[in-house]
Amino acid sequence: MYLKKLLKNFQQLFLYKEPQPIVKKKDIGYQNQITAKKLFKLATFGELNPDKIFYIIKRDPGAGLFSNFVFIMNHLRIADHHNFIPYVDMENWPSWYSEIEAINNTKNSWEYYFKQVSKFSKEEVYKSKNIIITRNDFYEDFSKNLLDNKIFKDLQSKYIVIQDHILKDVNDFYIKNFKNKKVIGIYIRGGETKRMPKHGMPPTIKQIDKSMKKITKNKNFDFIFLSTKEKIYLDYFKKNFNDKLITYNSFKEEKEDCFQIYPRKNHRFLLGKEIFVEMLILSKADYLVYNISNVSLMSLFFNQNINQSRYYLDNGLNHKNKFIAQIYWYLKLLLPQSLGGFKENILKNIK
Repeated sequence: MYLKKLLKNFQQLFLYKEPQPIVKKKDIGYQNQITAKKLFKLATFGELNPDKIFYIIKRDPGAGLFSNFVFIMNHLRIADHHNFIPYVDMENWPSWYSEIEAINNTKNSWEYYFKQVSKFSKEEVYKSKNIIITRNDFYEDFSKNLLDNKIFKDLQSKYIVIQDHILKDVNDFYIKNFKNKKVIGIYIRGGETKRMPKHGMPPTIKQIDKSMKKITKNKNFDFIFLSTKEKIYLDYFKKNFNDKLITYNSFKEEKEDCFQIYPRKNHRFLLGKEIFVEMLILSKADYLVYNISNVSLMSLFFNQNINQSRYYLDNGLNHKNKFIAQIYWYLKLLLPQSLGGFKENILKNIK
C-alpha cells in the first residue's frame, strides 16, 4: 500500500494535477447502491414514500462543469428508463465548483446553475424508504457526446431547467452587444489539454491565424465573440481583431491553472457561471468556430440558432499514454509537418 501511494505521488510530479473540491465530503455513511455491473440495490433511510424509488446521482469529486452534465444526463437516462425519481446531490458529494458558503441559498453546486431535476427536497429524499445511490464510474456504454442520441434532447426537455440568473446574464449581454448584428463566436480550449491523454489538442497561434484569415475573408460579420481562458489566444485576437472583438468578463489564466488558485470571492462558483454564460452566448452566434471540448459540444447541444454555420479546428487527439501525452503536443509543435508536426490547415466546415 505504501509503495503504491509513493508511486502515485511520484507520477504527480510529471502529470497534470487534477483539481480537487475545496469543500470536504461529508462523512454520512451512505454507500453506492449500484454494483460494478450496474445492478441496483435498494437502501432504506426512512419510511417516507414507500411507493417510490429515488435515484441519487452523485460524482465524487467529478470533473469540469459540462463533463459532470454529460455524466448526469447519462444517469437521467437510466432513471427515466426504470421510472426512478432522480435527485442530483453535489452537496453531500461536493464538485470542483462547490463553495464553502451557500450560493443563492444552496450548497448543492448542481443548483448553482440548474434547478433540481425533481420536485422533492433533499430532506424528503433522504428520509425515504427506497433509495439508489450511483457510482462514480463513467461506464463504457455512456454517451460522451449528447448529440449522438435524440433521447438526450427529450431528457433535457423533461429534467433540465437552467437557473434564471444564468439566462438573464446571457440575454442582457447579447442584447447589449449583439442585437441585430452578425457574430462569429469562437471557443478555443488550451491549457491543460496540451498534456491530457486522448483529449483534443489545442491549436497553435499559427494555425489559428491561418484559419481566421480563411473564415473572415468573405464573411459578412460585425463582431467576434471570443471564449477562452488562455491569455495567449486572447492576445492574438486583440492584436488582429481588436476593433471587432468582444469578450465576456471572465477569468483568464496566465501561468497557473484557474482551479489551483483562489483569487476572488466565490471563485469556484464564478468559474462555472462564466463558462456557462459564454457557452450559451456561443450557441446564439451566427458562426461558431471551435476546437473539441465539452464546452463546444454543450454549445451545440444547447444551440439557440438553427441557422448557425460551424467550423471545427481539428488538431487530432493527444497521445493515449499519460506520460507521452505530457510532451506530445510540444513535440508536434517543434517538428515540421513532414516529420509528424502539426498540419497548417486544420479548419473543417461542419455546417
